[in-house]
Amino acid sequence: MAKQCVCGHTSNAEKNCDGTHKRVVTVYTNPNCTQCEQTKKFLDKENIPYNVVSFTEDQESLKKFIDMGFKSAPIVVTKTDTWSGFRIDKLKGLIEEKE
Repeated sequence: MAKQCVCGHTSNAEKNCDGTHKRVVTVYTNPNCTQCEQTKKFLDKENIPYNVVSFTEDQESLKKFIDMGFKSAPIVVTKTDTWSGFRIDKLKGLIEEKE
């Protein structure tokens, strides 16, 4: 389950958080967002470390993503990609990176 890490974000992999993450996957979410919950559940199941940022608490990021053309949550940001929605194809790609 998600825990508060030392850098202030919510992380499902507390042991990987020492203020700098070895892998940075950030899931930007909205309250009551089914696709957000599905995305986090998938990452948890596959033991992929991630941070959660709520758009209700980070309006600046929300505006930035809207300006970039994103229209739905979650928005998932990795080192090499950014996408919106529950994208099982993209999430499975993270498993391959992990191995």
